[in-house]
Amino acid sequence: MYCMKCGAQLPEGTRFCLNCGAEQPAPADTANASAPVYNAGDYQPPRDYTAAAPAPVKAKKSKKPFIISAAGLLLVAAIILTIVLVSGGSPESRAAAFMKYVGSATNTRLDVNTVFDYMPPEHMEKLAQRMGTTIEGYKQRTQKLFDNQYQQIVNNPELAEKNKLISVDVLRVEELTPDELEDLHRQSDFSFSEAKRVIMKIVYMEDGEIETNENNQLVMVKVGSKWYVHPNQDFGF
Repeated sequence: MYCMKCGAQLPEGTRFCLNCGAEQPAPADTANASAPVYNAGDYQPPRDYTAAAPAPVKAKKSKKPFIISAAGLLLVAAIILTIVLVSGGSPESRAAAFMKYVGSATNTRLDVNTVFDYMPPEHMEKLAQRMGTTIEGYKQRTQKLFDNQYQQIVNNPELAEKNKLISVDVLRVEELTPDELEDLHRQSDFSFSEAKRVIMKIVYMEDGEIETNENNQLVMVKVGSKWYVHPNQDFGF
């Protein structure tokens, strides 16, 4: 047999050429017909197939931080609202709200619970006792008065149209003088920690004529953490 690469004569059955070292094909009876034929010098060391690092995937921006932020803002708003409600608001906001509500009596039905919420609870309890009833009994009597007044409005809409509140604007808040504060404590049948005078501009219609009161005064007192209307005063209209 002869070397398949260099042609040197070799003994039969030789697997490698004695001249060039090339591997020779296997005998025909044992050869694998599908096996490839390799020549010396064709051999290449295996490559280092190190797996390439995958291309970085751009992280999808999560919406979670925004959701948490929005929830946080809602929580803060809820806390602020709770503080305002628990603290009873400011004297000027409570005074203006009270004037607007009682001023709406010329065209709406007043609710006794809403009106009583602006009055010092201790004073209302004592007032009910002096009238020989409970606070609930006093509320029922007052509600009947409100209902009768509203029924008159329903029966005479023209009268209601000519007599109504138009606007309430707070102009300023003043401190009471020491003498005024002492007198107020003496006149009161309940205890309070602070007192303020709220000056408001009220525009209303009376008998079809527009009237303006730029010096409407309402004394507000603080009981606990809430501001109330002092009951011993004229409400201005």
